[in-house]
Amino acid sequence: MNDLIISIVDWNSGQYIIDCLESISVSVKKYSHKTVVVDNNSSYKSTQIISKLFPGTIIIENDKNIGYACAHNQVISSMDSRYLLLLNPDAVLTEQAIDMVLDFMEGNPRVGVAGCRVLSADGTVQNTIIRYPSLGSEILRSAMEFLYPFNSFIKQVYYKYHKIIPNFSTPVIVDAISGCFIMLRSDMIKEIGPLEGSFFLFSEEADLCLRARKLNWNCAYLPQATVHHNLGGCREKASQDFSLYHFYRSRLLYFLKHHGKVQTCILGTTYFIFSLWFLLIQKLKKAICLCLNTSRKDYSEISLATMKAVLHLLAERTGLQRGPS
Repeated sequence: MNDLIISIVDWNSGQYIIDCLESISVSVKKYSHKTVVVDNNSSYKSTQIISKLFPGTIIIENDKNIGYACAHNQVISSMDSRYLLLLNPDAVLTEQAIDMVLDFMEGNPRVGVAGCRVLSADGTVQNTIIRYPSLGSEILRSAMEFLYPFNSFIKQVYYKYHKIIPNFSTPVIVDAISGCFIMLRSDMIKEIGPLEGSFFLFSEEADLCLRARKLNWNCAYLPQATVHHNLGGCREKASQDFSLYHFYRSRLLYFLKHHGKVQTCILGTTYFIFSLWFLLIQKLKKAICLCLNTSRKDYSEISLATMKAVLHLLAERTGLQRGPS
């Protein structure tokens, strides 16, 4: 049995995943490991390059994009290691980053999930510590996104009461870890189950950490270990409406799973009303620009993607309740 399996889900990451794989050897030296790359039907066939440059890497090629969670679950289903690292292909590991995280988890047997300090290209620390979303926090977050022109004030309120600044110097126990580097203990996965496959993209980390917490597993943030992350480097290949659609769909599924139908209906209605307001503002600005013979970028797709997520999930769930015709 290996100490660690590194699972990387790739979708058109190109050179990013090559840089990521090259960094693994300097990051883990004390523990036995193997790397698995799951390709979600990328148009850019990096698997051929990976096979040549990293011959020990196991490659799984899907004939369609099955999403982040389901792709990682393919690795989890055949896992034969004590730990599993969910690593994004646009991340680059620093020296002994993995070793430091595993050393900490070896000494803290009830830590089932661990993350580390993540730096952007400009050296700023990315916020990978998240709180479990509540109805109030999610309504506030969506208001920050859609209720123009009140966004600035709402943003200040949201950041003051909900956003966590990751300026810790020592390991801390947190609600949940998101982002490009998530270390999982296999004993915990066996107990709580794999990632939630109905989440195509987003919210699977909060769901996993919440399920772990309910069974008395802890989630830790280790600032001593560092990863460089080209934030959005992979998702930049996808359209903005694609990402937004799946963000809001997954968030509603999260609430349906953990908060019930009533809160999910309230949140879905809030999403729809807020995004409709934003859509009307965009159309009004467009009309004014036409009158003034000026041009301005139209952000209507943000509203439309959110509204589609709400309506599609409503239709899907209503259809399931009716049963087969």
